[in-house]
Amino acid sequence: MKQLEFEEFYQTSRDACLRAVLAGVGDRQLAEDLVTEAVTRAWMTWPKVSRHPAPSGWIVRTAFNTRISWWHWRRLEISVPGVADVASIPADASVLDAPLIAAVRQLPRIASPPRW
Repeated sequence: MKQLEFEEFYQTSRDACLRAVLAGVGDRQLAEDLVTEAVTRAWMTWPKVSRHPAPSGWIVRTAFNTRISWWHWRRLEISVPGVADVASIPADASVLDAPLIAAVRQLPRIASPPRW
């Protein structure tokens, strides 16, 4: 029953939610990603969301909140002037623990923040 109810909600609300989020962010691909994330969250908590006075409003609000969260993570990626990147520290820097620096250099670089 839960799945059928959610499927019906999804079929009737997805396009309107996408249009609302698209109007807010101005980028179709981003809007689709945000709505997909919000719909996924709605499915995971459907018993609660289905009782919300406006479930489609919940989807749109969650999509915008997700955008703010992504923006927050991107903002944290900005490099700070005067703070050295590990890659710019000389390998023979005597004040640093050489094995630690070598281990940090082997870690993979994260290109973008996690998408929650």
